[in-house]
Amino acid sequence: MSSSEMSKVLEKAQEDKVFRQILFSGSDKVLEGFELTEAERLVLKRISSDSYMSTERGLDAMRKMFADAQQFNSSKQK
Repeated sequence: MSSSEMSKVLEKAQEDKVFRQILFSGSDKVLEGFELTEAERLVLKRISSDSYMSTERGLDAMRKMFADAQQFNSSKQK
């Protein structure tokens, strides 16, 4: 999983309301230019626009989770 790319998407969604609305409307087009795995794309598609995870606070929590996972994976490889 490319956690850094996922973090970029989540950060943009947190900062850009229009991007966030399009992202959680189910459009794949908004993800063009991001190098995401199919699994990451599916995770994002499963978040509905009316769920907690689509709010700024939910996006922040998800970004932190991916950052923690990335840090954990880095420490395991040492």
